[in-house]
Amino acid sequence: MLEAKLIQLLRKFTTRQRTRFKEYVHSPYFNKHKTVMQLCNYLLKYAPDFEHKDLSKQQVFQHLFPKKTYSETKLYTYSSNLLSLLNDFLAVEIFKQETLLEKTKTLQAIRQLDHPKQFNTCTKQHQLLQKQTPFKNSSFYYQQYLFHEEQNLNFLGQNRRQYDSHLQAKSDALDIFYLEEKLKTACDMLSRNQVIQANYRCWGIEEVTQQLEKRWEYYQAYPNLVLYYQILKMLKEGSEEKHYYQLKQSLQENADHVQGTDLQHMYDYAINYCVRKLNTGNPIFYKEFFDLHKILLENKILTQAGYLSVWDYTNIATAGIRLGEFEWVEGFIQEYKELVPESSRENAYIYNLAYLYYSTSRYKETLGLLHEVEFSDPSYYLRTKIIQLKSYYALDELEAALSLLSALKSFLNRNKDLPEYMKNSNGNMIKMAKKLIKLSLSQNFWSAKKRQARIEQYEHELTTLSPMTNQDWLKEILAEII
Repeated sequence: MLEAKLIQLLRKFTTRQRTRFKEYVHSPYFNKHKTVMQLCNYLLKYAPDFEHKDLSKQQVFQHLFPKKTYSETKLYTYSSNLLSLLNDFLAVEIFKQETLLEKTKTLQAIRQLDHPKQFNTCTKQHQLLQKQTPFKNSSFYYQQYLFHEEQNLNFLGQNRRQYDSHLQAKSDALDIFYLEEKLKTACDMLSRNQVIQANYRCWGIEEVTQQLEKRWEYYQAYPNLVLYYQILKMLKEGSEEKHYYQLKQSLQENADHVQGTDLQHMYDYAINYCVRKLNTGNPIFYKEFFDLHKILLENKILTQAGYLSVWDYTNIATAGIRLGEFEWVEGFIQEYKELVPESSRENAYIYNLAYLYYSTSRYKETLGLLHEVEFSDPSYYLRTKIIQLKSYYALDELEAALSLLSALKSFLNRNKDLPEYMKNSNGNMIKMAKKLIKLSLSQNFWSAKKRQARIEQYEHELTTLSPMTNQDWLKEILAEII
């Protein structure tokens, strides 16, 4: 196969990107080598998968040089040239999206050519673009800094000894850019320290927060600064729940002033705070977790890329079910199914629907649904089989439940893809479920003494055996037996 990196990158291109790349390669401004153009044309014939026997090095070389002896060095030279063009093309594409930066570089070039009239025209165009920019984040203020830098250099070139407002504006824009990026970085560091016990240190963040607090009224005009400051407070003082509620309120109040990707990133901090609270045993935050996701759905923030991640789809359904929002969840599962990536769509849909049916005591519907499908994903297979197991138990089909437990044990033993923790926690659950169901089936044939001894033994195992999933359900079974 030809240059691996070149083919791998081309596979990731959209149809539009491939068309534009071909135009780029054929532009004499960027490339004058006809052989490189021919190589580009030849490769793009095999898009989008680029899997074909004619893409072997020998076949590609023969196409480019039909009358010459194969030379890997020569082929490598041209494929490397094409890869270099591809890298440059990607940079140009990104640059063309940065309209403010593009205008700033135009200003720089015209200033260096010393053409005041055209410089003034481009300045007006730049200022119009600034007004049309809907969201003012750190990237915007960095572009403002560069703009005022060009204006200041232009002013200095005129040798005028008077006040220039662009110098002050340059300094102010740099301050806002720095403060936001510093807060954003500090939040990221603190969050990672909490999740993976890292040891990141954000030097100087205390001075930044002191400056913000000292001029708090002034900085209210910059929503991103206010929000990242509140996120930082929430992360640093996690036991003070007031910071979470202040952030939640501020996010709703500033939703129209913060870019969608930035807003989702900020909401992620609030959601992760809810998860940490749930993990410490605070069930109140199930509703908060659920409400935050509903806000993100209603404002199309979760689906701004055109799809809904499988984790969001499942987490929202799970939280809603635990809160008893069954009607809403059923509508959500159906409405958002098509937005889940196709590779995970059917597994996630069936699992969430089965969990909903089970949670609303529709056990026969649960079993009917799960009998229809075979799960390709081992984790979904395991989770749905546990729902099936619980449904068998609820319907008093204990022999079917025991048979399923044996099948689950075999599945865990032969499956190599499941994480070790998942294997152990589910293995212990299967072991205890089998003991409890056998106890339920056999207890009428045992003496009271033997029955009591088994109950005490299983009570002890339920509290000491770790890790173990679905422990609450197993305790409910034991309570029913008692």
